[in-house]
Amino acid sequence: MRRYRAVWAVSAAVVTLPCVVLDSVTGGWQRLALLVPTMLVFGGVLGFVFADDRPDRWASARRGAGWLGMGTAAADGLVSTLGGAGALASVVLVLTSPVVVGAISSQYSALTERRAAGTPASLSTHELLRRWDRTTGEVLRCTSATRMLALTEERRAVLDELQLRDPVHFEQWWATSVPDRSGR
Repeated sequence: MRRYRAVWAVSAAVVTLPCVVLDSVTGGWQRLALLVPTMLVFGGVLGFVFADDRPDRWASARRGAGWLGMGTAAADGLVSTLGGAGALASVVLVLTSPVVVGAISSQYSALTERRAAGTPASLSTHELLRRWDRTTGEVLRCTSATRMLALTEERRAVLDELQLRDPVHFEQWWATSVPDRSGR
């Protein structure tokens, strides 16, 4: 996903920056001066509200403000410069943005994860690795001690099953997946 984000960011910049500059030079700066700060505040409020009980609430507010402010400037530049094609380009950029693609991917993973529910012994190795990746994110976001304990137990069972199936490959995977620990 890191590579996708980089490619998307460069592509979005190449498409939008010339339009924003042209729009600003031809008089659109007044509209931008009004729209962008308004959307910065709105994005910050949205980010703050959506991160209701998370410890990184203010960081989420800053990210929301930044993305909505930049998105507003980009959409305004595209639409005012390219008209209908700019509106279409704006929609395409939003739909292919890493945030949207990540959300769709996580929803798909959650859907397939429900289908792959069961004990670790009943899952394929691929499903076990996906469960490990999913629970890694959950552990990082977890604020409840009870949920953390359940996740820890689930992850232990996944590791035990992976090691049981292929001990040699497990040791190699463990060494590369958890760089701060060599071996077990």
